[in-house]
Amino acid sequence: MNLQPNLAEDKNAYFGGIKVRANGFYTKAKFSLVNKLISDREEIETIPVKTTSDGKRVEMILIPQTVGTGAYIEFDLFGDIAKWYISANKVFEAGKQYEYTLYLGKPWIEVDEEKISPWGDEISVPVNWDDPKYFPVNLIKILGGDHFIGSPKNTVEAAANEYPQHEASVGTFWISPYEITNKQYVDFLNDQSGWKIAEELQPHNTIINNEGGAWHVVNSSKDNYPVTNVTWYGAKAFAEWLGGDLPSEAEWETACRAGNYGLFSFSSDNSNDNINDLYPLYVNCRDEILSNGDNAVLPVNDNRLAPNKYKLYNMHGNVSEWCRDAVVRNANGSPAPYEYKFSGEGNL
Repeated sequence: MNLQPNLAEDKNAYFGGIKVRANGFYTKAKFSLVNKLISDREEIETIPVKTTSDGKRVEMILIPQTVGTGAYIEFDLFGDIAKWYISANKVFEAGKQYEYTLYLGKPWIEVDEEKISPWGDEISVPVNWDDPKYFPVNLIKILGGDHFIGSPKNTVEAAANEYPQHEASVGTFWISPYEITNKQYVDFLNDQSGWKIAEELQPHNTIINNEGGAWHVVNSSKDNYPVTNVTWYGAKAFAEWLGGDLPSEAEWETACRAGNYGLFSFSSDNSNDNINDLYPLYVNCRDEILSNGDNAVLPVNDNRLAPNKYKLYNMHGNVSEWCRDAVVRNANGSPAPYEYKFSGEGNL
C-alpha cells in the first residue's frame, strides 16, 4: 500500500511515525502438505505489518487470502485515525501481489485502483553484485508450481528411496546456472573472519591451499573448474555468504529435470535406447563414456556440453552438488533439519 497523506502539514512532516493495524483478517490456519488444503482458520484482533522508515509504504501478508467480517486497516498518525474498510467478499488469490495507493484523510480513506501482479516478480535477487565479494553468476529464476520429483518406475540404478515418482509443490527460487568454481570458493574463504579455517569449511582437495593466512588456487589454470570435496557445512556457509541457501532436494530436482520426467533432464524417455547418442552432448560423468573425449572434470563454462531447458549446465555429471536436506529420506524428501548429522549414505 502506497500512502499519500492528506493531513495537516505539520503531521505530514512526521509521517514516519504512523502506526498501522490490520483487524478482522484470517491470520492463522493449518495447511496440509498432502492435499494443500487450508483448514481451521482463526482471527486475531491485530496483525503485524511492515512499514518503511518514511511511513509511506506498508506491506502485509494474509494467510489464507480471504478476509473476515468487518475487516479493516487502521492508520494512526499521532491520534489522527483513518480506516480502510475491506469488503467481506474480497478474496486475495494465492501467489498474487496486490498494490493500492491510499489517500489518507480523516476519518475516511480514498482508495485508488487495484494493481495485481504475480508475487515475487519485482523482488530483487538478494545478492549485491556491486560488493567486491560477489561475482556475477546471473542467477536463473525457476518458477514455482507442482513438479514431479523422484525416479520413474524401473529406472536403471535408481535407489529404493527415490520411489515413487510424485508431484511436489515448489516455490519460485533462483539458482546459479553453473557449478561453483575453485576461485569463487577461495574468495569466500578469504572473506571469512577468525573461523575461516574451521574444519567444516575447508575443501579436502589439493587444488585449494592456505599459505601465509590466505587461501588460493594452487594452479590458476584450475580457477574456473568446479570446487570439489567440500563438506555440506562449507557448501551451506558459501550459499549463506551470498545471501541465499542451498536448494532443497525438491528445488534441485525441479531445476535439474527442467520439465522432463524421464531418466534424464534432456529426455522424457524412460528407456536407455537413445541415451548413448544424447549422453555425450550433456554429461561429463563416467570414465567409460569418455564424454566428448574427456574423462576428467570440465570447467564450469565449457561449451562442449549443452545446458538443460532452463539454461543450467552440468545438472548431470561433472561433479555432484549438495542439497540442504539430510540424506536419510524417502521420495518425499527429508524431514530432518539442516544441521542433521549426515550418515555414511551422504556421498559426493
